[in-house]
Amino acid sequence: EMLDAVRPTGSSNFPLMGEKTTLWEGSMRVPAFISGKGVEGGRVSDTLVHITDIFPTIAGLLGVSGKLPGWLDGVDRSGVLQGEIESREHFVYDLDPVYRHAAIREGRWKLIVGEPAMNLMRSRRPPLEDEEVSYVKKEDELSWGGMYGRVAGLIHQFQERMEGVEVVCGSMEDCFDTDVIALYDVSVDPLEFNNLAEQEPEVVERLSGLLWKHTQEGLVMPINFYDPPDPSSNPNNFNGTWMPWTEDEY
Repeated sequence: EMLDAVRPTGSSNFPLMGEKTTLWEGSMRVPAFISGKGVEGGRVSDTLVHITDIFPTIAGLLGVSGKLPGWLDGVDRSGVLQGEIESREHFVYDLDPVYRHAAIREGRWKLIVGEPAMNLMRSRRPPLEDEEVSYVKKEDELSWGGMYGRVAGLIHQFQERMEGVEVVCGSMEDCFDTDVIALYDVSVDPLEFNNLAEQEPEVVERLSGLLWKHTQEGLVMPINFYDPPDPSSNPNNFNGTWMPWTEDEY
């Protein structure tokens, strides 16, 4: 049955570190493939691509990228698909002043500010060669009343604790937990074992500045984070499709 296949972590991207809702590569890094007219086939590329690039890239293949609004986060990467050598300089993983963490990638460097994992199970590291690791969990953790009941309880406690608290984001220290810094060279350390923040202070300073620039320019504050779910938004009302359900402004 489906319950027998539920993982207590909610996901697995082994051997990468972490799971869903974290800032580790196991939550963020996925393979992708694309084929079609105008796409040079038979190639493998390790260039940086973000999910926000998909829409501008399709527009580029159709020759209409010039009509897109300038505020889009994504970048037209159609040149990569056509065999051109092209590189995305950097992208932001997340900017979250509620959980007080953020992350950015530039070339081989990845900077994480704040705790990378705020979920129930935190982060799961890949086993080292001399470790014996078992992912077999207790029966109650594989049930909706076990694992997911505890997750729902923790979320409720968090919301109660944060009720009435205004999220202030006037500086890096206001927005994020800057006492926790991690820097990884993911080109040689994709498993994120070796924190190089102390060895590379100039890289940390540069990426922190870039992260703060994006925070100032593009952060959307969570104005409706604590609103109760609206039952009219249920996809069952729209033939199982997620779609806009209200004309109210948020």
